[in-house]
Amino acid sequence: MNSDTRLIFDLSGEHPDTPEGEVMACLEAVGVEYELRGRWGSILLVDVGDLNVDYLASRLAFTHTVSRFLSMNGSLKELTESASKQNPGGSYCVRAEKTMELDVSSSEIEKRVGREIKGEVDLDNPEVVYRVFIVEEGYLFGRQAVDVDRGRFDGWKPTARPYFSPIAINPRKARLAVNLSRAGPKDVLLDPFVGTGSLVIEGGLVEACPVGVDIDRNMLEGCRENLDFVGVDAELVKADALNLPLADQSIDSVVADPPYGRSSRVDAGSLQGLYSRSVEEMLRVLKKDGVLVLILPEGTDLMVGAKEIESYRLRVHRSLTRVIRIFRRN
Repeated sequence: MNSDTRLIFDLSGEHPDTPEGEVMACLEAVGVEYELRGRWGSILLVDVGDLNVDYLASRLAFTHTVSRFLSMNGSLKELTESASKQNPGGSYCVRAEKTMELDVSSSEIEKRVGREIKGEVDLDNPEVVYRVFIVEEGYLFGRQAVDVDRGRFDGWKPTARPYFSPIAINPRKARLAVNLSRAGPKDVLLDPFVGTGSLVIEGGLVEACPVGVDIDRNMLEGCRENLDFVGVDAELVKADALNLPLADQSIDSVVADPPYGRSSRVDAGSLQGLYSRSVEEMLRVLKKDGVLVLILPEGTDLMVGAKEIESYRLRVHRSLTRVIRIFRRN
């Protein structure tokens, strides 16, 4: 592809595959062509087309920083030569990160590179941050575009919201699921088991148009309280996930976290029946080529009449692991 931009993503190390999957799904969500150029541990190098980097970074829940690629250097000498060509236009600092062991320390690399850059060094509050990632091929050099504030999710975690349920999914995992659905701005995103609203909140925050369905009126009222607390709007509908009051192929993306505990209310005879019949409804309302994301307990045996494109394991706590399964409707 003819790339407009080459970006370096410094991913969270919490999960082996989900952070990369989230980045690629977000690029698809905004309709941008991309090509993976390399991966070294938690570091991704990706060519992308014309892109609003700030919006992309604002979506991500499992990425630390996004940087604009400057150079790949086979030696420290080449790296310092590349650094000497930089003019930050303000105060700056250099941060180095290893993905492999070298004789030279990260702090020494920071000092050597920093000496070559024109401008004033400010280690506490720099206007520009240069990043060096030491990888197998050499020294990957970039200028930081966004430092992703992952702590922002704490502002609307389940215990901070006015309507609380102990089974509510936390915001970062909810954001991950929404991102994996490829829901873009103005896309209609359905959660057929909306509960306290974790998924529709994240859908609204990424500028999709969320629709939440629940059979429990009290839950819908609590969900509305939570939406108002975060400042997100969504259409809420009292209905049964087994009989959605929505037209065929009217929804762009579906994200569902069905009930899974023994105490869950089940109107389909069994949890297995609930899963099977509700998925049929989700696929009915989903547009052709739309994406369905299911968050299920590990070991759930469920046949889905759509192509499974990826899946990820997420450990929730010691006794519970969830699986995120992603399907594309034919």
